[in-house]
Amino acid sequence: MALFNSVLSWYFKMRSGQLEYMLENATEIQEALRIRLINAATGTEFGTRYNFEHCTTREAFRDNIPVSSYEA
Repeated sequence: MALFNSVLSWYFKMRSGQLEYMLENATEIQEALRIRLINAATGTEFGTRYNFEHCTTREAFRDNIPVSSYEA
């Protein structure tokens, strides 16, 4: 049981550091994710239709991509 508690304690300490990093850098992390997702979708039909290759900023993305729902 002591080994289990030791491993669990180590895991939570490691995870706590990751969570703290994410909280302190949320804007940068979200921007990096946005860029990665836009790059991945650039060649898709949706990405071509809405000019993802020109969505290099949040403002360009906001201006080019209409708000829509999944409902037809």
